[in-house]
Amino acid sequence: MIKNTPPMGWNSWNTFGSNINEKIVMETADAIVEKGLAKVGYEYVVIDDCWSLPERDSDGKLAVNPEKFAYV
Repeated sequence: MIKNTPPMGWNSWNTFGSNINEKIVMETADAIVEKGLAKVGYEYVVIDDCWSLPERDSDGKLAVNPEKFAYV
């Protein structure tokens, strides 16, 4: 399959660095739709870094930081 555009989206790190949280991500995703970017190919919202707790859970998996992201 050949697409007209490369994969297009928004990456949290470029704008917010470690100051990321659920509210910012949801507001950004809503803005992508409201401004018509989704209609022209923007389909990804990437939460790059600093979304997890510094320690892994008891199974060794990354764990969401509940102070930053409550909707889990």
